[in-house]
Amino acid sequence: MRIRVVGAIGAWVVLPGVVSVGCASRGALQGVVTAAAPPEPAASAPLRVQAGDRLAVLGVTDDGFALYWDAGAVYATELHPGAPRVKVVDAALPPLTLAVGRVALIWTAQDPSAAPAVGPLVVWTHASGAKQASSASWPRLLFGIKASSAVSPDGREVLFVSNASADGKVGDIVRATSDLASTTTLASGVLVSPSGACPPHVGFDVGRPGAAEPHHDASAVVLACPAGAQPPVASLWRWTGDRREELSTNLAAGSWWGTDVRGDHLYARLRDLGSVVFDRRGAATVVEPLPSTGWINADGTLVLRVTTSETTAELRRYTLGPTLHATKLRDLAVADRVHFPSALPGGFPYANVSTLPTSPDGQFFLGYTRRSPDGFGNIELVDLSGEAARGVMLEEDTNDYVYEQLATPDSTRALYYKLDAARNATLFAAGRDGSKRQISRGPTATETFGLHDAVVAFSDNLVGEGSSAFDTTDIRVADVGAERLAPATIASGVYARFVPAPGGRALVFSSLRGPLGPGLYLAPL
Repeated sequence: MRIRVVGAIGAWVVLPGVVSVGCASRGALQGVVTAAAPPEPAASAPLRVQAGDRLAVLGVTDDGFALYWDAGAVYATELHPGAPRVKVVDAALPPLTLAVGRVALIWTAQDPSAAPAVGPLVVWTHASGAKQASSASWPRLLFGIKASSAVSPDGREVLFVSNASADGKVGDIVRATSDLASTTTLASGVLVSPSGACPPHVGFDVGRPGAAEPHHDASAVVLACPAGAQPPVASLWRWTGDRREELSTNLAAGSWWGTDVRGDHLYARLRDLGSVVFDRRGAATVVEPLPSTGWINADGTLVLRVTTSETTAELRRYTLGPTLHATKLRDLAVADRVHFPSALPGGFPYANVSTLPTSPDGQFFLGYTRRSPDGFGNIELVDLSGEAARGVMLEEDTNDYVYEQLATPDSTRALYYKLDAARNATLFAAGRDGSKRQISRGPTATETFGLHDAVVAFSDNLVGEGSSAFDTTDIRVADVGAERLAPATIASGVYARFVPAPGGRALVFSSLRGPLGPGLYLAPL
């Protein structure tokens, strides 16, 4: 199984025995925080939703439909016993399926464990059914910060690559309504290969999950390189309704963009690797002329790693406003990198495609101080809550890495993985003071979901490499912040791909030997 460890120097690496590639809706990830949440999770008996051997869970939409694969086809079902199943589309193998809000994108010929390849894309909603969006689309890379597809916050629109050339290098970026009643080509003849020099980065500029309502509608944003230029140079466009605005034709190829929660400021990297911010009027402010990389927070502040010389670098915070204000947070060694984990399972964007590499409250992130050739490294927790950034070293070997769920929903614990000599992964949780504890007892797949508070669902005792839909695992839930760690086993020996149901108060999985026989199950928590 190939995964992409995402960062300033991210690269494809082989990670046997570690990775699982299930998909989930963002709403399910957010969970629901309630005062009545128990200190330790408890589970009701699992309910069998659909019977069947070797069913593969693919995703769950926010309106309560599970998509799953069974013997050559994808089906959709409501999450209650006795619900009728509806055939969605034929697929020889469990396909790459990304459920986002009420929309599912299905690359019908793409095995998630295989290298990406051009193929058909089907868009499904409960209201409209399945519609083929493209016969030649690049699938979304599961482990990259740059996204070639996205769904709008309200679920009404989708962005995707279409009309890819025979060699996969050149194609179009298309916007469509989720029922595909209306389609518009936003950028034609641009570089679209996810492994090329300039993979596109598309999405919408407002509406992070859980955020306050923005004061304007989401705008589609596309960063892409027109084909033919050598070396490639990226352009950045924004659409307000049908009106296209060209923000820049001088951005770094293969880079990314991000916005604050209201979409008032859009951050990107210039061709010379300086950092620039565009406001809603399209006016550009060069925030940092020196080579820099980082992210924009929900409140519009920026955190950047700035290379100040051949031997020195700094971590800085920038406050936007009438006067730009920069604060040095700490010195960095040139080898230090700001790590960008994919913030959702599979790295799929919900609305704003640039993931935030911080805890949900924005107060800490996990960074590498030294990287191994295969992309792992020492892990440091960097606390951003004060005037200066305080670092706490969590692990001082290079067999450690961060994946999509990098912190608990309440931001009290960081989550990361350690690899043993056999490349088996173990899940750990750590406090801001550096205190840490092992969470999984055996090998784990990187399928960890924050449910609410400090409660997480995770894979344990993985059997297989984690790349197959039919590897098996135990599903466990634990409050990783509790004084006494007491994980509850939700199901044992089930297939390794599982997802939270909307609201995070139930889990959806499939099993060959469930309590009511083989099938698709819903386990209330």
